[in-house]
Amino acid sequence: MSERGDEFYIGYLPTAPPRLAKQMRRVSMALLLLVALVALGIIGGLQKLPFSLFEFGQEREFTGMIKALPYPTLLGAKEILSRSFC
Repeated sequence: MSERGDEFYIGYLPTAPPRLAKQMRRVSMALLLLVALVALGIIGGLQKLPFSLFEFGQEREFTGMIKALPYPTLLGAKEILSRSFC
């Protein structure tokens, strides 16, 4: 019998053969490291958000013209006068 034939894994047994267990541990660790590196790369590539506040309860009044399509937009005097909204 070959050396590999001694390490046949049956899924319902409580433990895997030693060589297979060692290999699966290495593969699992490598995948975890890869996922962590990809996550850090994505996080590192994000732009910082500017500091802003949510002004709850502070009402403001705006004047202009509402353009409904393709999405609702409030056009100010500058956009209305230049007619760049068409």
